[in-house]
Amino acid sequence: MLVITRPDNVAESTETLLKNYGHQTLRMPISCAVPLSVPLADILSANGLIATSQQALSALEVIIDNDTLADLKKRPIVVIGQKTADYARIKGWQKIIYPEYAYHESVIPLLKTMPDYHFIYCAGQQRQIDFEMLLRQHSVSHKLLEVYKMQDNPEIVESFLSKWLVGQEKIQFLCFSRRFFTILHDYLIYHPCESVREFAQSACVWHIISHNMQCPAFKGDYRFYKSANLLYEEFTPQAGKRGRL
Repeated sequence: MLVITRPDNVAESTETLLKNYGHQTLRMPISCAVPLSVPLADILSANGLIATSQQALSALEVIIDNDTLADLKKRPIVVIGQKTADYARIKGWQKIIYPEYAYHESVIPLLKTMPDYHFIYCAGQQRQIDFEMLLRQHSVSHKLLEVYKMQDNPEIVESFLSKWLVGQEKIQFLCFSRRFFTILHDYLIYHPCESVREFAQSACVWHIISHNMQCPAFKGDYRFYKSANLLYEEFTPQAGKRGRL
């Protein structure tokens, strides 16, 4: 069982991909993206945008009126990752620029080819990687605009675990956020029963993050990947035939 911990608004593409590979999946959104009000003048001041996640693009659809958004979608937008690029294309962005590899560092060479642009960097309040610092280091003209925040759903995790701890096949979590470890750690600490201990020994966490982030109460298997694409490769039929799963 592959458990997808992404918010519902971005989990569908991940779920579809894994099902196409022949895996059984289940959604467990540990958080949801909540759009934030932003000064419209700040967005209009830019002749280009940067978005590192689908959540940022989804937030813009909510907080900006249709006419203004239609105008913005004519301007260049730099995104990270094929999935975010595909999502931007579906939403009607016309000039989508993205690097071949879904790393924050790989965006910098693209931005340096656009020295006359002033960008609005649309991001969330909680960011795993200080991409803005990278932009400053390379003198990219920009302004940070926090367009959403993540809101935890710890009750979803508790409900899921209470139903699936006993008598189930090995659970594997596809994790895209540090918050998963905090919520999981709290659950394991405050539910010290035998079934929880067994779960903590047998489950597996596949994690997307720039550095290891572990949960002391969890004794299962950790696997870390720098990008989602590298993780997805582990679940292809070819990887299964090689015994990697």
